[in-house]
Amino acid sequence: MFKYCQRNIHCILQTRLSQVHVDVMNKWAFLREAWDVMLMYSQTDMIAAILDVQDEIQPRESS
Repeated sequence: MFKYCQRNIHCILQTRLSQVHVDVMNKWAFLREAWDVMLMYSQTDMIAAILDVQDEIQPRESS
């Protein structure tokens, strides 16, 4: 019984660690892609894109 519990706990831990590893690798891949995209655009383009997104979220009031 004890050996079964040990194996079961080991399997659970191994599964959890595998899930965490996959999550970390997915987030790392996303960050690498985001960094590559950021490097493709000039700072001016990035600022313009940020302002466009902000306008979509909260339009500026016209005078």
